[in-house]
Amino acid sequence: INSALNKLNYNISLYPDGFFNEFSKQNLKLNIYLIKKFSEKNVTGVTDTTSNNVVITIATDYNFSTSFNHEIYHYIERYINLSGGAYKTWNNLNPKDFSYGKSNKQYTYTSTNSPDSYFVNIYAEESEFEDRASTFEYMMSTNKINAFNKGNRLYLKAKYICNQINLFFDTVNENVVEYWERFIY
Repeated sequence: INSALNKLNYNISLYPDGFFNEFSKQNLKLNIYLIKKFSEKNVTGVTDTTSNNVVITIATDYNFSTSFNHEIYHYIERYINLSGGAYKTWNNLNPKDFSYGKSNKQYTYTSTNSPDSYFVNIYAEESEFEDRASTFEYMMSTNKINAFNKGNRLYLKAKYICNQINLFFDTVNENVVEYWERFIY
């Protein structure tokens, strides 16, 4: 329990001071549940954003940081949407023949290791929401993937995410490279 709480505190510390307080402007609350594992294999985290009382459940048997930051992005996106934000041109960053829900390994970084991949992993191909959350989890990773090199497709997706966060969060300063931006700027 102590180890999981330490990991939670560390990951929260990667966000700017006051960042999580901003969610109250949209009356969003957050509950985080830490469990050992889900009954379904390979499920590492779940976020319920169907109400303003958002619940994130993280399975501590898996990589905590990856799961936490992925799920936190769902919370961030809920806030952005309630604040009037939209990702209207997001799908322009995908292949023309692509539609979410139909996985294609040739487009994913984890399958091809190609710096010009469209998606970080297969799960990102499930929906535009999972695409953004999966991209964000890689932005929060300790190591930069070469797909985040300037001009690459995933760089453009990451830059889009950064721009949305900069636009809607007062605690995010354009003159400061936030933790999630360090591979992009």
